[in-house]
Amino acid sequence: METPSQFNILERNMIADFLNWTKRYINSIILSLVCFLTFVVFEAFQQMFYTENFNNGVAVDLNFWEVLTGGLYRWMVWFAVAIPLVIGILRYSSGIFNTRKFLVHTGFVALALFLNLLIITLLNASARASWIVFAEVFEFYFFHKAPVIFIALVFLILLVHYFKGLEALELQTSQVGQLKRTNQELFEELEKGQLSEESLVLEIKTGNRVKLLPEDKVLWIEADDYCVRIHDLDGKTHTLRSSLKAFEKKLPTKKFLRIHRKAIVNLNSIKEYKLGDVSLVVLSNGQEVPIAQSRVKELKNSLQLA
Repeated sequence: METPSQFNILERNMIADFLNWTKRYINSIILSLVCFLTFVVFEAFQQMFYTENFNNGVAVDLNFWEVLTGGLYRWMVWFAVAIPLVIGILRYSSGIFNTRKFLVHTGFVALALFLNLLIITLLNASARASWIVFAEVFEFYFFHKAPVIFIALVFLILLVHYFKGLEALELQTSQVGQLKRTNQELFEELEKGQLSEESLVLEIKTGNRVKLLPEDKVLWIEADDYCVRIHDLDGKTHTLRSSLKAFEKKLPTKKFLRIHRKAIVNLNSIKEYKLGDVSLVVLSNGQEVPIAQSRVKELKNSLQLA
């Protein structure tokens, strides 16, 4: 059976992210499209007005629909050029906005503006089947369309930064809300007597998020290369970048014991232990963790005191 390639998986994730983003901001997208179409129609009326009233006696052979479709195809070119501009801005928009990023943004806008004018000029010159007027047509579009195209590109960049800032704010709000709920749950457990006031609360960092996990909910802790994996009562596993030795120092010795070079267990979670060629402890969830032979005596003593 053929497995999906990494590229196909990445492509599907990008499509899913785009669809989710579209659903989230559908109202803003619809409003932007309405404003855009209104502007294009107004621009067509404006062009017809100037052509009919200030053409110095030159006969007008274009109707409104031809002017409108001409404006639409020029803006379609703008959209085609704007896509790589947005990708570039998204790549260089993270972090603090400094002089270097300002120059990068300016370069992107200048390049997008030049490509836009160049493509429009090429299309116009090829439609006329004449390359002699290329410079004249480019000059015309530069002085008549460049300001509008430039403003639209700058507005697009501001829009990208606005949505990125909005998403960052929503993420921070969500993290604060999650932290508040976790603290509320810990307070309720403490109030009900399910946690003692001396109980340790482990801070588990994942990216910018911090999850609080009471020590009483920890079953055992496993070494995994340069990380530790915390197994909790709910069957979840949390990974932290730390050595098991360094993590062992944070835990109370009366409740936790290192029984193997790769394992620390919560003494209260041990249901039974089995001694033999391969010694094991059986935890409250039925999971078995190996015991090093050199740790068996210490385990027995700790269970008697626990």
